[in-house]
Amino acid sequence: MAFKPVFKDRAGKAIRDCLLLSVFLVLPSFRMIFKYFPYPFLVSLLYTILFLTVCMTIHLCLNGKDRFHCRVLRWRMLSWMLAACFAAVSFFIYPVADARKLSGMGSTGDDAVIEPAKTLLECGRLYDTVLYDGAPVSPGPGWIILNAPFALLHIYWLMNTVYIIAAIIISRYYLEKCLPGNIVLVFLSVTLIFWELLVTGHDMFAMGFSFCMLTLSVWSENRETAPSASRIFLTGAVAGVISTARVVFLGVPMLLAVFLSKRHKRHAWIFLLTSLTVAGLLHGYFYAINTTYPPFHLFSTGKSMAGGGWSVIGLLMTALTVCIAYKRLDVSSGSWMMSVFICMAVPLSAVSLAQLGQTGWRFALWEGANYLAPAIPLLLFAKAAKMASIDAENTRIL
Repeated sequence: MAFKPVFKDRAGKAIRDCLLLSVFLVLPSFRMIFKYFPYPFLVSLLYTILFLTVCMTIHLCLNGKDRFHCRVLRWRMLSWMLAACFAAVSFFIYPVADARKLSGMGSTGDDAVIEPAKTLLECGRLYDTVLYDGAPVSPGPGWIILNAPFALLHIYWLMNTVYIIAAIIISRYYLEKCLPGNIVLVFLSVTLIFWELLVTGHDMFAMGFSFCMLTLSVWSENRETAPSASRIFLTGAVAGVISTARVVFLGVPMLLAVFLSKRHKRHAWIFLLTSLTVAGLLHGYFYAINTTYPPFHLFSTGKSMAGGGWSVIGLLMTALTVCIAYKRLDVSSGSWMMSVFICMAVPLSAVSLAQLGQTGWRFALWEGANYLAPAIPLLLFAKAAKMASIDAENTRIL
């Protein structure tokens, strides 16, 4: 008799989850629809219905009595098949999308990593290069060096898929199940902004999945009674490199250190000081040897979009969000992922919506939709971890 109330109470939560996913996955995808599709309002409506249908279907599969329909989501090969699909699509379409630069219509998202990597190989400097449309190079030095093999070996089309596969492997190792990773990739496969950034070579989702791996690594140390100082040091060094992806993401290791300090203050300081030292050395060295240092332009860009007063309000809101997230944080991986996502989503959403407002609310010109992409994998893993725990509980009930 207790079976029905258990699942009935979850219906409202499932609807809220679907709405949250729609805001951060469907809304940015409207940019691609309004940019490339005829009858964009109709296509947007149909796409929203499709996404909500997929979302509710996954919830029903995990909450229903018939376990047969959940077997596909639990299939261990599902992630690898979807990752292979991502790689194949990127392999065939990325060269076509990249060739649009010849007519002045291509994206510089890939060139911002490729061109500095080539310059580094030639003269030891990263930023003595100019992108074809004159746009400044946003990625920081550690991130460019980390991904230089993709650029120099002419396999840049594979970069995003490699980060996805790495995140799936890490999630299976720490969470000891394949269901969360499968759910994440299923949602990605029906997210248009993911496909757009994948085939144009943008590194936004690669950043997002690297943040997921960092979060899982720090979370795994947090749940230990006596964390390893050497592992914390190594994770902090990697975090310092990854945080240079964009100069504004230096806040990610700071945020993880704050969360880690809730149980392990000494290890949190080790992690924080290591990550800040590595990031500072990378930024400092290349700032000193280059005539210009374009990664810093993101500070002025964000300020010009949101305005000085709104920037202050945004920082205060972010600080308040961090305090609330810290207070509500528990020991589960889903809580960590969701907390990091929320703390990132507040400032990223503010700048993204500010840029949309500057375009006159025209989705086809909404370049700020890209700013939401690094937070999307964190949201997907948070929800996937929650769905996996519900699936495990239902299995026990049944």
